[in-house]
Amino acid sequence: KTLHALCIKNGFKKFKIIPYNVKFSEMYLKSSRVTGFFILLLEKIINIGENIFPMLSGGYIVKVEL
Repeated sequence: KTLHALCIKNGFKKFKIIPYNVKFSEMYLKSSRVTGFFILLLEKIINIGENIFPMLSGGYIVKVEL
């Protein structure tokens, strides 16, 4: 809501607000194969939750066409 208002207030005509999904890359790289599998599984489950409830995502990316 706030990002949308800022984009409108600054006169951006074309913009898209995209939720940023959580990634556990560093944790995955430092883990064993078995642990890495569970880390990837947990990451996918969290990403599904973020897609269902975007307010729970890790943040937002705003793509603006100038």
